Amino acid sequence: MAQVVVYGRRESLDQRRSVLSEAIHAAIMSALEYPPEKKFQRFIALDESDFIYPADRGADYTIMPPVACNAL
Repeated sequence: MAQVVVYGRRESLDQRRSVLSEAIHAAIMSALEYPPEKKFQRFIALDESDFIYPADRGADYTIMPPVACNAL
């Protein structure tokens, strides 16, 4: 099972959540041959004060570390 957790600023994720979700799921279906109904995503929308990142990144900076696990 592949899960994707998406971290970003609340304002940015609120504007792009559906587009990101579809793009992520399309990539997982293509790369891992997953069926459409196997969609595991979590969006963690953070307030500006809770999301600290390097100064050379913009307000739309987003982190998407994939998590893969083997379900028995």
